[in-house]
Amino acid sequence: MNSSQQAIHAQINSGLLSAICFLLPFMQTIRSVPFLSYVIAILILNWIISGKIFSSFSSLTRNLPAVLLLSLYLLYLLGLISTENEANAVRQLLTKLPLIIFPMIISTSSFTRKQLDNCLKWFVLGCISAALVIMGVAGYSKLLHGGNKFYYVLLSSPLHMHPSYLASFFITAVVVTIHFIYDSKNKFISRSNLFAIVIICFLTISVILLSARAQVIALLSISIAYSAAIAIRLKQYLLALSVPLILFLSLLVTYQTSESVRFRFEKGFDEIMNFGNPIDKNHFAGRAEVWQASSEVVSEHFWMGVGTGDVSDAMNEKYLGEEFKYALEKNFNAHNQFLQTWMALGVGGFVLLLMIFAIPFYLAVRKKVFPAMAFLGLMFISFQTESMLEAQSGTVFFCLFFSLFAVYMKDEKIKDS
Repeated sequence: MNSSQQAIHAQINSGLLSAICFLLPFMQTIRSVPFLSYVIAILILNWIISGKIFSSFSSLTRNLPAVLLLSLYLLYLLGLISTENEANAVRQLLTKLPLIIFPMIISTSSFTRKQLDNCLKWFVLGCISAALVIMGVAGYSKLLHGGNKFYYVLLSSPLHMHPSYLASFFITAVVVTIHFIYDSKNKFISRSNLFAIVIICFLTISVILLSARAQVIALLSISIAYSAAIAIRLKQYLLALSVPLILFLSLLVTYQTSESVRFRFEKGFDEIMNFGNPIDKNHFAGRAEVWQASSEVVSEHFWMGVGTGDVSDAMNEKYLGEEFKYALEKNFNAHNQFLQTWMALGVGGFVLLLMIFAIPFYLAVRKKVFPAMAFLGLMFISFQTESMLEAQSGTVFFCLFFSLFAVYMKDEKIKDS
């Protein structure tokens, strides 16, 4: 294939990735017409036609973060050996296909800095659009029927997405917007920066109203760490101080004005204060009890795990034995991706998942790629309270941005124009 044909495929590749970034918050909105799945299928087809599948294996092997994701999928394949619930194992492997799709395609493709930035900008635009949709639906419902839908699952329901996942999307969009503010050569008081600050405030308020507590904590922690790093590196102290101050004020105003949000966070505080105390297992499920059941499965299958498809059965068996009726009815997973992976694949899967965070974070620190650091920090915190790789929306989001930021960290893969 000549250079002009390769350039056409590269442009198509970049456009499709931008479309995926934009559609990501809407991937579960119209389930009967899976637009995102169609775009991903076209992306794979374009990659195959371009010949990258045969010619770029060496490029893939030089991208250590991509190799780590591929290795995790291979472990899930090996987990078929010990699994008994083969139907669930197949579902798990299909859900986790992004572990191989995105690292293989993105790590073997060539990008300009502008193309990578465009992918991130389209993602921010998608998140703004999603936030406008959920806010608009909640506002329309309040005007028409009364009541309050500016809260948790009621707010995210128009997109059919878990609040924690949607909040993670919005926080990543905030991180990207902050990155563009710091990376621009504009003065702090400029039209583009003021517009970016409005976006940050709007998405931050959306995150707070979604009441995903771990994600709110992650947002504040990341903004402080990010701003401190930028202040030290660029000496822009006013700009560095402004972002966490804006986020904190947005949180304070929303907390004070929304009784539902205040109740959600106070409930979380009560759970922490009463951590480990007995609960009504017929009507309530606390993280402590779910984690305890998961830890028992881990201790019984420490080395090899229960197999790719048997985690749900093992958890339900624990719930049944402990008369944990509510968790059994809801078929709760571990609500912790590290425990979830350990139960399925054993200690090797757990260690590999830690490496998936530790090694790229080290590379991001060394290369000073602040958005990658923030994204990895956000996902590490999110993985403590959600099993995000058990849902397609979580897997696509994590693998896509993990792979994009991995390219940011490989200077030789990015051209200037």
